[in-house]
Amino acid sequence: MLRAYSILFTLCFGSFLYTQPVDLDLNNKDTIPLSFYTDIQFPSCSLDAPQLDKFKADLKGISKENSNSVDLRALKKQGKKIRKFHKDLLALKKKEKHEKVLELSGEAIEFIDKSIIFKTSVLTSFDDYSLPKFNQNGFPLDFLSSQHLSTLAIIKTAMESAKALEDPSQIREWSKVGLKVSRWIFSNRGCSQFLSQFYESKQAIVNKSSTSNVCHFNHLSESLFTEYLVIDSLNNEEYENAINYASLSLTDLQITPESQMQYKLAVYLRLNNLARLAYSARQQGNWCLVKEGFGRAGRLAKELNMSPLEIWTTYENEASLHYKKEFNKEWTPQFGMYKNDKIGSYIPIKQVPPIYPKNLLRKGIEGCAMLKFTINEKGKTENIEVEWSTNTDFNKSAIESAKKYEYSPPLIAGVPSSVNDVRTVVVYKLETPGKAGDYTPPGCS
Repeated sequence: MLRAYSILFTLCFGSFLYTQPVDLDLNNKDTIPLSFYTDIQFPSCSLDAPQLDKFKADLKGISKENSNSVDLRALKKQGKKIRKFHKDLLALKKKEKHEKVLELSGEAIEFIDKSIIFKTSVLTSFDDYSLPKFNQNGFPLDFLSSQHLSTLAIIKTAMESAKALEDPSQIREWSKVGLKVSRWIFSNRGCSQFLSQFYESKQAIVNKSSTSNVCHFNHLSESLFTEYLVIDSLNNEEYENAINYASLSLTDLQITPESQMQYKLAVYLRLNNLARLAYSARQQGNWCLVKEGFGRAGRLAKELNMSPLEIWTTYENEASLHYKKEFNKEWTPQFGMYKNDKIGSYIPIKQVPPIYPKNLLRKGIEGCAMLKFTINEKGKTENIEVEWSTNTDFNKSAIESAKKYEYSPPLIAGVPSSVNDVRTVVVYKLETPGKAGDYTPPGCS
């Protein structure tokens, strides 16, 4: 009996070490409410059209004053420390020392909170010519953006360890911190510019120079943070929050570049969030969202050759008794929410896996290749070329694979048009026992 109590005490004490509260004081002035994303995803269920006057470009370097030498030295020193935190956390996670991961992640966030990485005044005066630049999955990042991305990576690592420990309170805390960081990046790095593709005319083409490349990674991270917050809100019967978090996640998944995530993974995430959103709407008696949500989930399931849950059809039919409105033709299972005047937007429909080069397979060599190509008005690929690869022997295989890709026809003002400079990363990795699901071959991260 004494032994049992001793073990219990040790477990409780160990839990105490890593369950300290974590937070960041970012002083963010995000003027876009989360309900905005529900309006975007379900415009037929919204009373008001989403307003566009709150979007702003990347604030980096907009001030007439450049970074002073004190700030630059501090940034360089703090950036080195943040990168070390991330490296050490990955090493601990690989050894499955999840309690240590959470403990060190808390220290990292406390350090970042005291740093100047997220100070708006530093961002607006930032001069990136004197600091090193980085490259992430083919996207160049300035020094400050790389620190913002490292912060997201630290939070995601902590979340994964909290999930491994099955600690819902820690998952919730880290999800909220992650959302706070992603919202700051969205608000200050020009990420809101990408939302114009949902409903504006060709005059609203995204100005790439007014956005940071960190946005491409931010949208995907945010969709993962909000996915858990949807589940947490459901468990706590906070249905309005669940609806808005799910809508935000759906929007993020559509904005995330196809090269940054697997298409099937995105589809499954969309399916789950649609069902959760519709269930939450039913608890509130929002029959429009119930019908749209379960209806879309059912059609999306069929696209995956899955049988929709019987309860989805039951609830959709129930909603029809309360809500009768013309079918929303701006949503499809393949493309998600779109309009006919969507700006050059495209969604992958078919991606043929590459053939692993025999000589590299025999030697056990892994790697990747970054491709650049044109998507023509029929959704076919043209002018395929390799921008870089970890081994040139991957090049021919990657190009042959991309020749068979199919996309939804890019639309500009409702007219099928070609889109240039589309990029995707083709990854070659070997399936071996014990390899983590999020493993990335050397040179590809």
